[in-house]
Amino acid sequence: VYELFAHLEQVFTQKTLDAYNKKKYHLISFNVSEKLAAKVAGLVALSSAGDIVQLARSFQLSPVQVGQTYFSLGMHLEVGWLRSRIM
Repeated sequence: VYELFAHLEQVFTQKTLDAYNKKKYHLISFNVSEKLAAKVAGLVALSSAGDIVQLARSFQLSPVQVGQTYFSLGMHLEVGWLRSRIM
């Protein structure tokens, strides 16, 4: 999970990265430190981290490789839309 969080900007699709940066800079505008703002903004990936790490171990790949595929596939399948309807 640490490796995945350390490379979020490489893992996220452009749309997810834009949302991450928007949230991060919003927090920074309220005098939250950049380090903490980045961690809080990255929590969106936490809900997927377990799946990503499990897949990475199963296929002997890095969490970064699997994360890139996971978020890219999620974007193409519009999983975010589906999640927003469920929650």
